[in-house]
Amino acid sequence: MNKIYLTGAGGFIGSRFLEFMVKTGFAGEIICPVRGDYALKVNEINKSANFYNADLDDKDSVARGMKGCDTVFHFAAKASMRKGKGTYSTNVIGTKNIVDAANDSGSVKKIIFLSTIWAVDRSPYDACSVPLDDGSECIPSTAYGRSKYEGELIIKKSDIPYVIFRLPPVYGPGSKPNYFVSRLILGIKNSNPLYRIAFPAKISLLYIDDIVEACYLSGKKDDIRNGTFFLSNGKTVLISDIVKEIIKELGLRATLVDINKELVKLLGSAFCSKALGRVVPPEWKSLILDYLVCDSSGFKKVSGFQPSVDMKEGICETIKWYRESGWPQ
Repeated sequence: MNKIYLTGAGGFIGSRFLEFMVKTGFAGEIICPVRGDYALKVNEINKSANFYNADLDDKDSVARGMKGCDTVFHFAAKASMRKGKGTYSTNVIGTKNIVDAANDSGSVKKIIFLSTIWAVDRSPYDACSVPLDDGSECIPSTAYGRSKYEGELIIKKSDIPYVIFRLPPVYGPGSKPNYFVSRLILGIKNSNPLYRIAFPAKISLLYIDDIVEACYLSGKKDDIRNGTFFLSNGKTVLISDIVKEIIKELGLRATLVDINKELVKLLGSAFCSKALGRVVPPEWKSLILDYLVCDSSGFKKVSGFQPSVDMKEGICETIKWYRESGWPQ
């Protein structure tokens, strides 16, 4: 990698990726398309990158910055679960423009694309007894999931080698308040009773630094190519255990409210029944069923990569960042 094209540089993962590249002493160029005057507002560490005014909806502006680039890291995304023009334009049209510009450049040798577990999703009647894996059928049920799956297909149909990562909830310093773990942290801190319920589901998680390192490795190694992988920290965790760890790190004294086991069993059966399977939102199912659990062993087999940050350390670092940067109002 000598000249990188990075989308989403102002976002959670993209900004952390830039910091990582600086720390590793990357000596090449990093080209970052941004909207408006964002280039004037970047923090000090990101000044090593070349920001230019562009819109992913505009192929010409994308192509202008991609000249001479050898690796594309496409991190930009609109993560709304519901229908919206911005979701489709960013995740589908933007991805098509990235791929077209990469093909036209004659220099791009690989694209690393961040997708989501929601691009795979589950059948409305899935009891969630087994993890999703790299071979699971893709049946996305949300606007976000459908748009990211369309983006995956665009990447795969290109003439350029690629690596696609399907991510479970990602968390860590810099995560937005509406992200899964951040919602738990802020809800518990603000004494919201909803976040004191011991929801029985397990989920897969991924710490920000682990996805950054996996992306870097994928861009650097030529033999990692043309694969679509789930990526997580390799261990499933109970939502209630996440909540307990947050309570501990915040120094609070709180008792979780357990849900009756028979009620859990009843809800689990109802949520995947023919009567309610298509009606109950997947966000609700993920609190009772192991809906957001994935098997990330596929990427480890081809790369040897092993995530290094477990849930306890990740929660500690995330809360530490919130304390130092100021809690959102």
